Amino acid sequence: MSYAVDEDFEKSAEMLRAMPELADFAGLGPLIDDYEAGVGQTALVAYRMLTPEAEWRDTIAVQAAIYAAALASFLIDDVMDRDESKPAFGMDDGRKSNLGGALLVAVYKLIGQSEFPHEVRQRLADEMSDLLLAASAAQEVEALLMSGDLPNPDPEANYWKVIHGKSSQQVGRNLKLGAIMAGRPEWEQPMYELGVAVGDMSQIYDDITDAIYKIISPDWESTCKNLLIIFCLHENNPRREEFIKHFKSATTDPEAHTACRQIMIESGAVGYAVYHYFTRYKNARKLIESFEGVDQSYMLNLLNNNIRPISHVLTELGVPLPEGVAEELKLEGDVSASLAQG
Repeated sequence: MSYAVDEDFEKSAEMLRAMPELADFAGLGPLIDDYEAGVGQTALVAYRMLTPEAEWRDTIAVQAAIYAAALASFLIDDVMDRDESKPAFGMDDGRKSNLGGALLVAVYKLIGQSEFPHEVRQRLADEMSDLLLAASAAQEVEALLMSGDLPNPDPEANYWKVIHGKSSQQVGRNLKLGAIMAGRPEWEQPMYELGVAVGDMSQIYDDITDAIYKIISPDWESTCKNLLIIFCLHENNPRREEFIKHFKSATTDPEAHTACRQIMIESGAVGYAVYHYFTRYKNARKLIESFEGVDQSYMLNLLNNNIRPISHVLTELGVPLPEGVAEELKLEGDVSASLAQG
């Protein structure tokens, strides 16, 4: 069985839209339109790497379940961020809660519809439960930090605590889901560890682009959501007071945002984020290169597809890529090509 990965993602979104149980939820369509269905990609990459092609099963239902879980998390995140640009903003609180609850239940309905044996479906359901509980706990910590109801003596430590409960562990568990679908328990922990590193990279990239390019962003409404902003607000940063002066009006005054942007570049905030990004990249690459008996290109291409966007941003900012990374990015193909092979 072989089909283009983009078609897989489109089918998973179609499957979610077609669920009769969700037919009356008017907010579902705009939510799907706002968030691409490729969130299930990592599970599919791991599954195909670990499973002989002749034994591939249809994974659309599982991808749709992962997508439903992600949409529920995105919806909650948008609500808590009070992000006016997102589709959830136009719904009243009751409808938002109702849609979020329906999506969470849909996760288990979709897993039950998959082609996998009962014991595999049970493992998938258990893993999704752990994913969603961890994400909810991290959301609660983030909400308490943003409201000031939780002491925050170490903002960076709490930043990583929240990130590792949300985006990073979600990518890790998605890769682990691929190992579960493949029936390869010995690969579950390596897949999880790799996914956490890739999830960290994705979050750091988002932090860089949100801080540097976006004037209107939830990151600018908080002092605990963005690694670059946390760096600039640190008591040991010699330009802290200057940054604070501009930070207060950065969302309404383009000149203040430009000043903050320049301080981030000049004070080392961008460099600090890049250090964390490429530390995780090197660890992830080392882990992939230790994999034996599988086609490493699946994961190398997944990793490099995460690297390419940040390489363009750093080039624009005049920040050089670490030595050797540019050469590694010259690998042929991309993750879509790897998934469509066969």
